[in-house]
Amino acid sequence: MGDYAAATLRLYGVTEKQDEILAVLESGWGLEWGGGGALRPEDLVEGVELTDTECPVGWTFEGCGEALRALGVSYFFAQEAKYEFDGTVEVFTPELGVFESPAGQEGGVHVPAEWIESAIERASHHDELCRELHRLTGHAWITAIERLAKASSQDAAEPSPS
Repeated sequence: MGDYAAATLRLYGVTEKQDEILAVLESGWGLEWGGGGALRPEDLVEGVELTDTECPVGWTFEGCGEALRALGVSYFFAQEAKYEFDGTVEVFTPELGVFESPAGQEGGVHVPAEWIESAIERASHHDELCRELHRLTGHAWITAIERLAKASSQDAAEPSPS
């Protein structure tokens, strides 16, 4: 029996792509959603969160991520760290591309010292160093996903016209 850790996937840009996204998710990714029961296309709304409490440690999101990127779907994927295994964070927006990093217990980005040292060596001045550090921490990606999350929660709060 292998080790398991929790994983979360949040999706944005799902409108008019629900059937294609559902086909990707049903290809054996094992993620559940908070609404219970079988996931249906109408359940795939902006910001839907899918979870797996028993995701195999070290499981790769690669195939699912590639398929979602091909559909132009923005997403945030995080698997918690467990025991001696680092977690992982993968964030994608069509505008920025993909960001991947090791992560801690709560899915926060961990930047290895070697990455920071390399950024310092490459930077010739303060502004360049700041840009490099923002890139290493996924600042632009996390900010973009937070904007999408805020927009989707505002859309959900607005009453639909009758």
